[in-house]
This record gives sequence, C-alpha cells and structure tokens, in this order.
Amino acid sequence: MTARRPGRDAEHLDGAFAEFSLLRGRFNQFAARTAHRLFGGGALSFEILLSGLLWLILAALVILEGHHRKFFSLDAAAIHARMLVAVPLFLWCSALLDRAARDACASLVKVGIVAGAAKDVLDRQATRLARLFNSALLQVVLVVGVVAIGLLTPRDYLPGVSSFAGNMTDDVAGSLAGRWYVWVCLPVFRFVLLRLCVMFLLWTYLIWKLSRQRLHLVASHPDRAGGLGLLEVAQTQLLIFVLAIAVIDAAAFAEMSRLSELIEQDVYVHSFLIALVGLAVICGPLLFLSAPLFQCRRLGNIEFGALAHEYSTLFRKRWIETGSAEHDNLLGASDIQSLADLDGSYQNVRTMRVLPVTGTLVVVILGCAAVPHLPLLLLKYPMTDLISDLVQTMIGVEGRQ
Repeated sequence: MTARRPGRDAEHLDGAFAEFSLLRGRFNQFAARTAHRLFGGGALSFEILLSGLLWLILAALVILEGHHRKFFSLDAAAIHARMLVAVPLFLWCSALLDRAARDACASLVKVGIVAGAAKDVLDRQATRLARLFNSALLQVVLVVGVVAIGLLTPRDYLPGVSSFAGNMTDDVAGSLAGRWYVWVCLPVFRFVLLRLCVMFLLWTYLIWKLSRQRLHLVASHPDRAGGLGLLEVAQTQLLIFVLAIAVIDAAAFAEMSRLSELIEQDVYVHSFLIALVGLAVICGPLLFLSAPLFQCRRLGNIEFGALAHEYSTLFRKRWIETGSAEHDNLLGASDIQSLADLDGSYQNVRTMRVLPVTGTLVVVILGCAAVPHLPLLLLKYPMTDLISDLVQTMIGVEGRQ
C-alpha cells in the first residue's frame, strides 16, 4: 500500500475556492438555526415557508374582503405562479447552484486542475465574492433596486393583470389585499429574483477568473471537457430559473386571455425569447472556458497523435512484420488490449469539446422554456373539441366546420 504524504489532503482542499459558497451569510445562518429548532429543516425550507406564509396572508385578506372568486381564477394566475411556484423555485435554484458550484470548485482543486498560483488567485477572488454577496451594502442596493422597479417600470412592458399595480382594477388595487400584494409580495418576489441574478453574476465572474488561470487540463479525460465537466453540472441547476420564468410568463398570458383573445404568435415568440435567455444564462458563462479547452485539445491531438503513431509502429513490427512463430501468443496478448485502450484515449482527445455543453442540455433548456406554455393552447382549443375532432377523424365522420 502506498503511504499518503502528510498534509496532502489539507494542501489540496483547504482554501476559499475549494469551499466556495455564497450562502453562508448571517441571514442564511439565522434561517438554518431557526428551521432546525422549529422542524429540523434547513435554511431553504425556512425561506420557502416564509414565502408560503406571505401567500396565505394574501389569501386570507382576499377572502375577508370578498374577492375570493377573482383570486381563485385565471384573473390571478400569475399571483399564484409568483408566490407558490417562482419564489420557491428561485430559492431552490440558489441553494442548488451554490452547492453544485462548491462541489465543482472542490473537485477542481482535489484533482489538481487548479493548483499553485492559480489556486492562490482564485482563493482571494472567492473570499472577496463571498464577502460582497453577504455584505449589508449589497442588500441595501437590492432593496433600492426593488423599490425602483416598482416605481419606475412602465406598465406597458409588463404582461398580465397582476404584474403591476396600475394594471389592476381600482377595487382590487385599493383593497388591503391589493396593497399587501403590491407592497409586500411583489417586492419579496423581486428581491429573491434580483438576489439570484447577483449570485449568477458573481459565479460567472469566478468562472471568468478561472478561465484566465493556468489550468492543468487533461485532454483524454472521459468527460470530454478536459476535467471541467462538473462546471456544466453546476450550470444545469439554472434550468430551474428558466422553468420559473416560463411559468410566470405562461401565467401572465393566462391572465390576459380573460381580457382579450390569446394570440398564438405571442406565445411562440415569448417561448423563443425565454429559450434564448436560458441558453445565454446556462451556456454563456462556459464560453469563457473555450480558449483553454481549445488549447488543451490542440496539444492533446499533437501529443496523443505522436504516442499513437509510435505505439502503432512498434505493434506492427512485433505482431505483423515478425514470423509466424510469434503469433502463437496472439490470443490474450496484452499489447492488443493496450492498443484498444490507447484508441479509447485518443478518441477522447479527438472528440473533446471546446465548450463543455452537451446537446442534451440544450434540448432540456428548450423544453423548460416551452412546456409551461403548452397548457395555454387549451384556452384556445378546448380539450373536448380536440378529442371530438380526433374521434370523428378516426371513425371517418366529417368534423366541425
């Protein structure tokens, strides 16, 4: 058994980059302690319960003021989408992204892709970013941004009846429930959204700093990304963000369908735009890594090409150009297995991606943007009519004109 060098694990795993996390501020620690004392959960559970409590208060006020029929209908679909779907998804996305980013950074340090001077630089950057994200100044800036959005955003650019106070009818906007939603629920929703956006920007900045360091990439790595495949895994957590945005957009269209006829082209355009946003958010930061990955693949092709040529030449001399007496040991020869292993490594180099993004991820992004909009088609084409037309077509009866 090989003895492990003292301090090797500490050398690799200690450091702010290997333990990178933005969700270790005072509020998260308070939420984690409170949730653990109340029901044994974590900070995420506590935050989701708070968002649910805001919706429960809103529902109670609506019932007390007699607006429950409108509240529990498509007229308020986006309200429920924001408070019951989007806010929990944003919080969940933040937690998953933070955990996946930390795992990716720790793995890069552990396997030696990030080491030496590069690790020192990234340690300093990780410490600075964590301090910035949890600073009181940033929280104040986010609150000011939330207030500015509520006061300055033109209502014409906000789809849905419940997206802006000016879009609501006077009886709803002037009620206690309307004020609770406009001055409490919407700001909380926007604060959580802005906080996730800032988290994404800081993580993107760290990826950019990573791309500018001297990385010890391996061209023959099985992940076809030089060992950076875990960064794609971290980025996939943002699929939840894309899904939440699509749900809000679909709910806003559902609200507007009560006031005017649903225009299919608008739905298609919005789905396409959300898909573009998803591609930019998830795949965009990984573009920074294209330069080091391209360089790694180029050098790998040269090195493994030379190695493959040399080994193939020796293999030919031994097994093809020699006499038949040597062929008695052909079956089970380790040289043949080694040649196959070399071919596998060489193919890994040849198929190495300069952008650590798979086609499957792109398809999932498109699905997250489109699927929430599919139920909108039922508003224009009722299910009963679709089934009736299908049955009439199958049995050969002329359908509706």
